[in-house]
Amino acid sequence: HSYVTGMFAKVRLPDGEDLLINIDCASRLIIDYLKTKLNIDGDIDLCDDLGNLKFITDIGSLTSCTLVLVPRSTYYVCRVENKGRWTEDGDLKYSLLWPQTLPNLQNQKAINDFNTKLKKSHEKFRKLKSKNSEMDVKDLLQQLQQLEEKRPNLETPHTPSTTREKRSKTGRHIL
Repeated sequence: HSYVTGMFAKVRLPDGEDLLINIDCASRLIIDYLKTKLNIDGDIDLCDDLGNLKFITDIGSLTSCTLVLVPRSTYYVCRVENKGRWTEDGDLKYSLLWPQTLPNLQNQKAINDFNTKLKKSHEKFRKLKSKNSEMDVKDLLQQLQQLEEKRPNLETPHTPSTTREKRSKTGRHIL
């Protein structure tokens, strides 16, 4: 049983419920599933509650998301504008699709700060990519993850309310 439950992660929905996804699926399947299930047009990615992008669209469409997603973690949907090939100026805009899903984003300043973290996460990846142009994207993402793990976490960990936890347990959907 631990293998089965260990291969899933949650995507937080606008109503506070969670959608379970099997992270041992190809990234393209997960993106297509999320876009269909959530009725989203355009490009999306996932991030954690600290604003670290997961770059699941950049790991290769047939690559398992276990490379960048952690089992039993909760992720949030981000809209990606001007998504395409990497450009010199990195002119991509990331924004959290449903800011109300994170309790610590109670005002516009907090939302703007979070979206700035998303942009910084993208910039770190872009810098690593430019310095290591020969390196495989998977290796770059692992290097980025190691950098994030070394950074001290000065923020308060996100603790969902008891009410939200009860609702999410009854409202899960499985890929």
